[in-house]
Amino acid sequence: MILAEISPNPGNVLDLAQEDLSLLKIWYPRLDGFRLNYVVSFTELKNSDSALSTNNVDRTILRFIRSQSDLIVTTGLTARTENLKASKFAPLLILTSTNEEFEFPAVKEESEFPVYTTQALGTDYPNSKALAIGRVGTSVGDFLSSLILANNFNAIALETGVTVSEELVKGNLVNEICLSVTNCSSRSDADGLAQQFLTQIGVSSAHEVQVLKSDDSWFFRFDSLESNHQ
Repeated sequence: MILAEISPNPGNVLDLAQEDLSLLKIWYPRLDGFRLNYVVSFTELKNSDSALSTNNVDRTILRFIRSQSDLIVTTGLTARTENLKASKFAPLLILTSTNEEFEFPAVKEESEFPVYTTQALGTDYPNSKALAIGRVGTSVGDFLSSLILANNFNAIALETGVTVSEELVKGNLVNEICLSVTNCSSRSDADGLAQQFLTQIGVSSAHEVQVLKSDDSWFFRFDSLESNHQ
């Protein structure tokens, strides 16, 4: 699995089969703030099942980003669809508006790190590290900000869907977007899908930090995000 930098410094190449991931530390440095991670496919825009578009390189990058995070945030829909397990790197927060029983491993199997859910207080789970912390309320952004402040979390990895991501962009909470575009051989098509996704979540403009490529997959980083709602 070869990962090559296309911009801003073309020529840097990393063999992901090797254990030396030093370039990933340069390409994806720890970020204090909210880093949104998302994957789209040239054949089908991802809504809930990342297995339709993700690949080994994308998963390697995502694991590295998780390893540098203080909290990983996802949704109940994603957790159900992907039969989500607890992270080996950081606490996991599952945003949900339902109190239906969860059946995925994150709340059923014992974990090293806590698993928080936004189900009703007092909800019990087989995983002793899983804890229901109550409903979100009217604002996901306010809820996350309060939770992060109370627990001294700094680096937040967002693995949320379009709806929640758009709300957080609207609240000017997203500091960086790491977007994987898979099943796409053309740079222009990859750029088009990236811009389509940014527009979909309400980003009016963004600075392209870097672009990496592996076979038919492209990996974008964007910052200096401006919302359509400003």
